[in-house]
Amino acid sequence: MAAIYNVLLADDEAVMRIAFSKMLDWDASEFRLAAAVSNGAEALAYIRENHVDIVVTDLIMPVMDGLDLIQALKDDGFGGVILVLSNFSDFELVRSALTRGAADYMLKLDIDGEALAKQLNAAAAMIGERNTPKAPRGDSFYPCLLSVRHKTGQADTYDPALRAMVVIKQMFAETGAEIELMGRFEAFLLIPGQGRGDTFEWVMDKLRQIVRQIQIYLNLNVRALLSRKTAPFEQASGMYPVFEKASSVFFYPSIPEVRCLEDVSFVSHAKEPDPHDAAFRYVSIYYRQGGSQAEGYFSELMERFAALPANPSKAKEFFLAALRVIDFAFPSGADPRAKGEGSSVDAASADAFIAGLCGRLSGILDRASPGLFRQYGEYRKEVRDALLFIHFHYQDKITLDDVAGAVNLNRDYLCRLFKQETSSGMFRHINSLRMQRAASLIIADKGSSYMREVAASVGIGDQFYFARVFKKYHGVSPSEYAKRLPGAEAPQ
Repeated sequence: MAAIYNVLLADDEAVMRIAFSKMLDWDASEFRLAAAVSNGAEALAYIRENHVDIVVTDLIMPVMDGLDLIQALKDDGFGGVILVLSNFSDFELVRSALTRGAADYMLKLDIDGEALAKQLNAAAAMIGERNTPKAPRGDSFYPCLLSVRHKTGQADTYDPALRAMVVIKQMFAETGAEIELMGRFEAFLLIPGQGRGDTFEWVMDKLRQIVRQIQIYLNLNVRALLSRKTAPFEQASGMYPVFEKASSVFFYPSIPEVRCLEDVSFVSHAKEPDPHDAAFRYVSIYYRQGGSQAEGYFSELMERFAALPANPSKAKEFFLAALRVIDFAFPSGADPRAKGEGSSVDAASADAFIAGLCGRLSGILDRASPGLFRQYGEYRKEVRDALLFIHFHYQDKITLDDVAGAVNLNRDYLCRLFKQETSSGMFRHINSLRMQRAASLIIADKGSSYMREVAASVGIGDQFYFARVFKKYHGVSPSEYAKRLPGAEAPQ
């Protein structure tokens, strides 16, 4: 005769209790609806006096809510299975419930007879497993960190990630693993290293299986970091900070989805490319071949960091430095020191980081296109090189001879060629850039800048000469320009 499992429902909504009682043909199933109560206190009182195998509880109820009920059952040593009813907005409550011992959750809007039967059957299977004698757990554990991330373009809702955490919890339940949910997207596991074939190879296969299933069925990216060394419980449970730091290696998509902690070692002394040179080449490619080709160049550089691998924070610093170089090279009237720290910094993967970074760069460079760069691809190579050299060095004390030397042409010939192709004098273009940047620096500091520092920042060492050139381009002196700014302080 098949076992009969007693089910208790705790929900303060009478409609939900009635609907739940009619979702299954209880008499024809192996489950019996033993009680349907309106709060956690009533549920706890019933369970203490009667045998209950499966508890299905709402989280928000009067008198005693679902979390307090779960905690009380845990304190009582309840041996059954707890399932949670939730709404879409209950993520933190559901996470807390799973952490306290709930086995799974069901969304109220989605629950029907078929879904309920599936959950109850899974709960019955868990009870069967718990009643099956297991080998001693032993005193050594494999620490493991599992991270779940949405794939690119996936809507950022909590349900798929939370469902993944439930899958992880259930797949390792048979091992007696200790599982702690560290947040919406991480689970830290302590997997027994003895009994039931819990060898390192078995654990690795189990992790690969989890990764594959979650990717297929939940359309999520999963990464697993596992130590190949076991440790006593207290030592293993304290290793989360080590795993959290090492897991940043998964920033690089090329890293295997399941990796050993001991194999993660960031290279700290490798020769890195120069952000200034990378910025120069990016802009050259952008204006000659287009944004997608330029983004491809930065993606190639990111692959070099991944091949080392370099600490992702170092890789991000490099690309943000290149962004700041480009932003300074192409004045837009905004504060150059406040840029480059946007949403791309927080991207979960290198691909998303590069996409976000290049999106910002497109905005900067497209603003420059109406100027001399509108016909950049039509200029002779020497003029293109001169134009880029000027933009990337105008803040230095460069001369026309410096520009000519950079492109290996005679100064007078280059000046004539530059004027012929761009309709702008080379020296005039240099000063135009300097005055645009000077104005943006004054605006950024709300007029409180020392004018000699502004002058030096744009490559002019003589403060009085700077004032004359500034007035020529803006119609007023730097100090008068600063006074006219809203909320300006007295210029220095």
